[in-house]
Amino acid sequence: MSCCLPHKRTARKLVLHVIAEMKTNITLKLDADLLREARILAAEEGSSISRLLAARLEEIVGKRIGLCSCAPARPSQVARRS
Repeated sequence: MSCCLPHKRTARKLVLHVIAEMKTNITLKLDADLLREARILAAEEGSSISRLLAARLEEIVGKRIGLCSCAPARPSQVARRS
């Protein structure tokens, strides 16, 4: 048997920097039939109802405030560009 010092274990530190967005939960009251169809739609798309609704709301709000390139310009924005 050889006489050896035990291997030193080096500590490894993994630092993960996460930029977290603040999310807030909401409660919705939906018709039972609508909820059932929403669950089916979400499952077919490999998503959740929450993700589907969040994406759709982001699209609607983005169009309204002009963040989405596919959004038509509002009359007030057209006037400012002239």
